[in-house]
Amino acid sequence: MIAILNITFLLVFKMETGGYLLAYIIANFIVAIYAIIAGKGYKAFSFHNIDRCKLKEMIRYSIVLIPNTFMWWIMNSSDRVMVTYMIGAAANGIYAVSYKLPTLVSTLTGIFNQAWSYSAIREEGTSDETEYNNKMFKTLSAIAFMMGIGLLLLTKPFLGVYVADSYYDAWKYTPFLIIGCVYLTLGTFMATSYTVHKDSFGYLFSGSFGAAFNILLNFILIPVIGVYGAALATCISYIAVFMFRVFHTRKYIKYDIMYKEFILGSLLMLVSAILMFVDGMKGFLLQLVILLIGFTVFSKTWIPMLQFFLNKIQRKRVS
Repeated sequence: MIAILNITFLLVFKMETGGYLLAYIIANFIVAIYAIIAGKGYKAFSFHNIDRCKLKEMIRYSIVLIPNTFMWWIMNSSDRVMVTYMIGAAANGIYAVSYKLPTLVSTLTGIFNQAWSYSAIREEGTSDETEYNNKMFKTLSAIAFMMGIGLLLLTKPFLGVYVADSYYDAWKYTPFLIIGCVYLTLGTFMATSYTVHKDSFGYLFSGSFGAAFNILLNFILIPVIGVYGAALATCISYIAVFMFRVFHTRKYIKYDIMYKEFILGSLLMLVSAILMFVDGMKGFLLQLVILLIGFTVFSKTWIPMLQFFLNKIQRKRVS
């Protein structure tokens, strides 16, 4: 709905960049008003019933998230700005294309992470909280690793059809970004501990660390290896944020990342990324073998999921 309103207002205002910003603000405002009216939220609102102590607590928590959002914007955008400045707009155009597939990992697993945050809050303080969190982490790891390996397999064929020949070289940078996005997804899962324990400074510290590290690596690597440096810097900074949160969240939950499937998944994804640079059908077939090995490694996760969906389909046919 927001996207449709954005397009409508852009056509009406025709103010270029200013029109885009105005359309975005108006579209979101209309959606918010609609949600309040349709959900009858106005019935529950009253100035007389405002809890000032709770309001101050919420402000203290949320105000820290503003610079944190800015830090993540720096981490996600600084490499493209620096590529444009150090190499040129043409290189940045190719690099921007290489972002298309990796973001699918974060987008699709983001649904899982949003649902998980509610479960994590509900499980706080229970006797099996650590065990339950690690069980969910293993499930998400299996999904994220298999998505990463699958995207690594499909990147070159997909870009060969999806983009013009002049942008096909974007596949060279995609492996680094896919690996980084997989670990960023797992780091986002761990960050739920900050939400559960109202530790907004945890978000800020990890985001600031990642942004600073990313900028530093960009300054070091881009002049030396060009666009590869930007992709590698992003990958390393995402992994660094993941590792930061592994240790920083131990005061809440001790996540186990040294189990067999996690190590094998990491190795398989790395090997698949390397095989992308093997030309021809040989590299593709070897990547396909890696994907099949991945399904075997994570069979404890995928087989029950597959059985669940097959049972749902069978029940629908019977009914």
